[in-house]
Amino acid sequence: MDHRTIGVWANLSAIPAPDTLAFAKAIEKRGYAALWVPEGGGGRDPFAHAAYLLSHTESLTLATGIANIWIRDPLAMCSAANTVAELAAGRFVLGIGVSHQPAVTDRGHTYTKPYSFMKTYLARLKRSMYRGVPPKQPVPILIAALHP
Repeated sequence: MDHRTIGVWANLSAIPAPDTLAFAKAIEKRGYAALWVPEGGGGRDPFAHAAYLLSHTESLTLATGIANIWIRDPLAMCSAANTVAELAAGRFVLGIGVSHQPAVTDRGHTYTKPYSFMKTYLARLKRSMYRGVPPKQPVPILIAALHP
């Protein structure tokens, strides 16, 4: 199995930050391509966490797995992704998704027509203005899916 094409998804919110870095360095050393860090459950902010891990690793790609589109408006998502991507030198991927209904409604949002919401959200995300220093490479965006 070629680990350079395989990533690791891990919810690291329950362990101290230095231990998350040790974990990231260990999977990087073993040749894995990426580490996916989730958003949700009141844990770490995935963008801040990704920036921390990226600043202390050499080749590992960090990805949000996933950033929840119901709880981040497109401008906030655009700003966070471009900020991390600028620091990451091509090693950051924006993974977004609609999450699960309880994770959305428990935070006071309405979970209706997730496909339509994602479609509208993507258009707004792509139109969002980012006035910071742009990353050298556009931020790759991957969309998670719960159903076909």
